[in-house]
Amino acid sequence: MSENIEKNEKSNINLSYENLPQFEENTNYIELMRKVILLLKETDEKKWNECVEGINYLRRLRKFNKEVFEKIMYDLDIFNIILSYLNCSRTILSKITLVFIQEIFSEYEFEYNEKDEEIELIKFIEFITPKLISKVNSDKSFIKEEVIKCLKNLSENMTYGKTLITLIKCFLENENCDLCYKFIEELLNNFDVNYLIYFDYWNELFEILINTLKMNKELFTKKCISIINLLENLLGKENYNKILNENCSKEEKELIEISNNNLKDKTNQQNKLNDKRCFGSEIGNLIKESRNKLKQMPQKEISVEVFTPKNNLNNIENEKVKENENHIN
Repeated sequence: MSENIEKNEKSNINLSYENLPQFEENTNYIELMRKVILLLKETDEKKWNECVEGINYLRRLRKFNKEVFEKIMYDLDIFNIILSYLNCSRTILSKITLVFIQEIFSEYEFEYNEKDEEIELIKFIEFITPKLISKVNSDKSFIKEEVIKCLKNLSENMTYGKTLITLIKCFLENENCDLCYKFIEELLNNFDVNYLIYFDYWNELFEILINTLKMNKELFTKKCISIINLLENLLGKENYNKILNENCSKEEKELIEISNNNLKDKTNQQNKLNDKRCFGSEIGNLIKESRNKLKQMPQKEISVEVFTPKNNLNNIENEKVKENENHIN
């Protein structure tokens, strides 16, 4: 049995989820479970191929035998195992781990109500999302591509309130993660507006936003206001104001309003300054262009007759001689 497992599993590394093979009918799942646990507990990076093998078994078990899959997930510290694989120097192990995460985030479109059996998944989302975000700017392009696929699947399928909270936290806490905003937009668009109106996490969400605004740092203020404006546009002004009144104190609402107005003023001032710079730049370009045209014009020779007093006297004498001759005639 073990020999068959090893021999077959080596060929499954690059298979898509749809093409993962079913286990044989006589598979001993007790033995298989023990084997997978041993493979996933391997910490020596030199044996990275065993870790890849373990991940592929998890992929197949998740597809064909959920009971064994969940048993392994509960028995192992799978969160930290996956994290160690993501940070592994062996790129094939990082990649297959990201593929596994994508599959977790894409197989089902879950219901809005968070059932007991889905709590572990929500915990996983909260744990793994910041780790994925940290790899968005990876210098390895294929890792970055796989991470973006994970986040896309997350925003399209994991329509949990906690997913939104987790993504917003990541967006606010990471200075260079504008990509996160895109996935927040996608996730919100996948929510039903009626679900958002009765969202269980408004209090937690506004607490995060208010605490960030209190930092009084322009970059983070911009991010907070962008989220607030996004929510207001999606909910409509009436619904948004109702939610705001239910979850924020008078002082907190004033902070939001002041922060929003200050940001608008700064934006307007910056736009005016940019207009002036643009106007000055246009004039400068026109002057430069005119000078260049003058330089390119052909230079013509100009002859100038110089007038001197001596020449003038000779002209006068000649005029007098002509007058006398005419008079004699």
